[in-house]
Amino acid sequence: MPISIVLSGLILTVQALSGNGLAGAAWFSVVNAINAARLALARHQLKEPGVQDDLTRVWLRLRWFGRLALLAGFTWSFLAVLTAGYTTSQASLHLIILAGISAGAVTYGSSYAAAAIYFITPPLLIAAACLLTKGTLENYILAFAVLLFEGGLVRASFVGQARFRDASRLRHQAERLAAEMERNSREDHLTALLNRRGLEHAIDQFENTDGPFVAMLIDLDGFKSVNDTYGHRTGDELLVRIARRIEEEAPEGSTLARIGGDEFVLVFS
Repeated sequence: MPISIVLSGLILTVQALSGNGLAGAAWFSVVNAINAARLALARHQLKEPGVQDDLTRVWLRLRWFGRLALLAGFTWSFLAVLTAGYTTSQASLHLIILAGISAGAVTYGSSYAAAAIYFITPPLLIAAACLLTKGTLENYILAFAVLLFEGGLVRASFVGQARFRDASRLRHQAERLAAEMERNSREDHLTALLNRRGLEHAIDQFENTDGPFVAMLIDLDGFKSVNDTYGHRTGDELLVRIARRIEEEAPEGSTLARIGGDEFVLVFS
């Protein structure tokens, strides 16, 4: 958007210097009014709670982004009107600016290819058509170059979107894996209770208003003989059953952890 504002300002300046400032000012106002609407939609999307998790609402917002991008594209198509079909002396400058804004739209719109394509297609097609109507070999070649340029940008939009999605998927997978590893590092895998590290973290989260606390150390006497006599599998099953029994009897809101082979800690207000 800042680049669009700067480039549209350059066109306004050129139009003013060429004696067509009123039309340029009207065009500039419309372009930046649409830019403001696109920015407002983006900021509202970020601020509204819960929208990112609601795919239906996200898709609706994306459709609005696409519509505004298409409207902006038609507005940029009016460069053909400002330059009398790209026949004025400033036409080459306008074409260069149009090429720059189109490339920028693809570069910064990689997350949603449709918006970039909607934006670049109307002005580039109209520019190519205007060049074709001039009927000279040089303009035919230039029109072909514009069409080739648009084809390359459309392809780049889809490639950029695919890469953005891959990168986003990998990032979210990495975040989920990191969260899972962090959770596993605080959990006793046998009983699904907190381990020593998890207990320390839970205690760190206690507020002063939660106390005072009761802290109980529950140690199982003679547990080693269970493992020696019946095997570790039976011993593990016993530990799991004891963990569930303690959970059933513990007051609501308690924190229960297994900090050793047969040692449990119960903390409650």
